[in-house]
Amino acid sequence: MLQISYPRLSYLPFLLPRLHAFFSSSLIEPNSQPHEGWFSFEGVPLKWHYPVGLLYDIYAGADPASKSSAGEHYPSHSISATRKDGGQPGGEEEEEEEEEEERVKEPLPWRLTVHFSDWPDDLVRLDPDGMVMHDAFINSVKEADFLRNGTAKGIMSLSKEDSSGLWKAVQERGCLCFSPPPPPLPAHLFYFISFPFFN
Repeated sequence: MLQISYPRLSYLPFLLPRLHAFFSSSLIEPNSQPHEGWFSFEGVPLKWHYPVGLLYDIYAGADPASKSSAGEHYPSHSISATRKDGGQPGGEEEEEEEEEEERVKEPLPWRLTVHFSDWPDDLVRLDPDGMVMHDAFINSVKEADFLRNGTAKGIMSLSKEDSSGLWKAVQERGCLCFSPPPPPLPAHLFYFISFPFFN
């Protein structure tokens, strides 16, 4: 089991290279690649193009307003990833009873299972270069821009450099690498990149 604190506004596929490396000695299919990974919660495949916070709210029933402390505006969630068979990498299953007692005392993290085989039919496959994820993100920003302003002109007018900078900021979960272009950038996109959404 691996426990990770992860920002609500990030995406699960960014964890795949790290998880693949951690579980590599325990994988059923050792030749699998990180981009072949997918997540499930209680047997339900999770849509990788939704932010972690949205997935958590949908599947774990969290209320972000009541779950975060007053000073924490953009909380992160603790995620535990386990192998599909529930085992530990390298056979490290000795202190399971002690861990179970600790789990009863403190709130449980959101327990997800990472899979590197048997990709579900209803999920769009990821590619090694991350272009599928990039395109899905840009399309969702276009949709949000259109819903808010009645046009997607703001996001469509971003230069290739600005669009790449926005994607890099999302990947790195930080905003320092992206400085917004001058107006007519839509107000909601400006707020998206100006405030510390990505911890």
